[in-house]
Amino acid sequence: MGDCSLGVGVTDAGTDEDLFLPLDVDRHSERLVFVHATDSDLAKRLRLSALDFALSDLRLMPLADFVSDWPAPRTATLAYLFHLPFAGSSLLATCLERVGLRVLRDPAILDALFQGDRAQGPASFDAHTAERQATLGALAELARGRPAVIRCAGYHPAMVERLVAAPGFHRAMFLFCDWRDFVCQVLKDDKRQNDMLRLADIRGAMITGTRPVEAAEAAAWFWLDSCRNVCRLIEGGHTVAGVDAGRLFADPPAVAMKIATLLGVETAERGDAGGTWDAIRLRHAKTGAPYDEPRRRSDLAQAQSCFADTLAALAPRMAAEGSADIRTRLRSVELT
Repeated sequence: MGDCSLGVGVTDAGTDEDLFLPLDVDRHSERLVFVHATDSDLAKRLRLSALDFALSDLRLMPLADFVSDWPAPRTATLAYLFHLPFAGSSLLATCLERVGLRVLRDPAILDALFQGDRAQGPASFDAHTAERQATLGALAELARGRPAVIRCAGYHPAMVERLVAAPGFHRAMFLFCDWRDFVCQVLKDDKRQNDMLRLADIRGAMITGTRPVEAAEAAAWFWLDSCRNVCRLIEGGHTVAGVDAGRLFADPPAVAMKIATLLGVETAERGDAGGTWDAIRLRHAKTGAPYDEPRRRSDLAQAQSCFADTLAALAPRMAAEGSADIRTRLRSVELT
């Protein structure tokens, strides 16, 4: 990687532009890692980090130059997609691109600059305000001429309040699912269970007054914690729209078009030219394997049956934690 000055080619909206994309911060050399990428490059990746691009494509810039060249956003242009893991965010991202939005999938630099103090050290968050503002300024530029949605990683709920409070915030969507479905998705995989338990331990999780010791308890805590963070934003008067995963899977085009309309993009419903929507509906968004809504419903029912005893044991604790009220609050701002 060589040092490189900022030089961003801007073309007409709708073309495969050469986009300046900040990826990470190298603290050892005090330089920004970035790449020039096209929309086609972005669509191929589930996450935007330095590890997801070829080393030969990466460039470096002194952080001082980055902060100087990119002021904080001056207008409300940044739209965020917050989501629970395993709730269909990859499907929704693909659908949003289909209706004309630019989607930035999980920019790793936001994790580095906006996640919790415990991960970065107690002085880290306040120490890098200028870098955060410059990063948001660069991301806001990507929404100029073509509205963009930033999909944020599902494991960093602490980012939610900080991003909404930061310069440039326009509105947010929150993709959620039933707590039972989320717990089942975690229990289906050993790695997910271990990751959830580790996360609960790091964050000092509590559910009905006790620390989670089983993966199901940790998953239930995570659902509660993530949804409560979003509910606080709603109660604070921030513009957050709820997106129910069940409705998304049932009719992906309808949900994508509603979000596009919400963000001011005119997208008249058209015929399924070239079978694009069918290709999206009938394939798994991450793997590309054949998958459809009846299969998904069958899988969910089978998982709930398999883990029925665990879910039954959790149900009174989730009720005591107010899970029904949380779901009602999220549904009160749901896209209709």
